[in-house]
Amino acid sequence: CSGGIENTNYFVTTHQGAYLLTLFERLTADQLPFYLRLMKHLAQHGVPVPDPAADPKGELMYLVKGKPATVVNRLKGKSELAPGVAHC
Repeated sequence: CSGGIENTNYFVTTHQGAYLLTLFERLTADQLPFYLRLMKHLAQHGVPVPDPAADPKGELMYLVKGKPATVVNRLKGKSELAPGVAHC
């Protein structure tokens, strides 16, 4: 499990790659499609953002233990707990 401010995140590693499973603690299933589609669009156009993985039906959001969730590719890097001007 990895830290998150509003979400619960789990690192998942498979033979196909490294991923992040995010369980959304505050956003509802009704609020998420916009953000997930935006992330998918940005990733498909070369912006270095997490790319939500679609299931065989093309869905980007799942329910895990009754909470909305998604799986994205894991980006390289680390969290910066005290970001400053040099990080921008």
